[in-house]
Amino acid sequence: ISSNLISLLSMREARENGFEEALMLTQNDWIAEGSYCNVFFWDGKTLHTPSIDCSILEGVTRAKILESAEALE
Repeated sequence: ISSNLISLLSMREARENGFEEALMLTQNDWIAEGSYCNVFFWDGKTLHTPSIDCSILEGVTRAKILESAEALE
């Protein structure tokens, strides 16, 4: 069982400060995910997303996006 308390608290803090979303960082200050979303970026030829080794949620949407990106290669 996992808790989304950290996500709830980070989202509340973000909204209290006028933001729509909070970015969650790893212990090394790398972007891991949003409080309620996965993070992706495109460098012009490759789609990047943090590894699940960063303890991020391995969600259905993230998996589908990666699967679709692979099919486009």
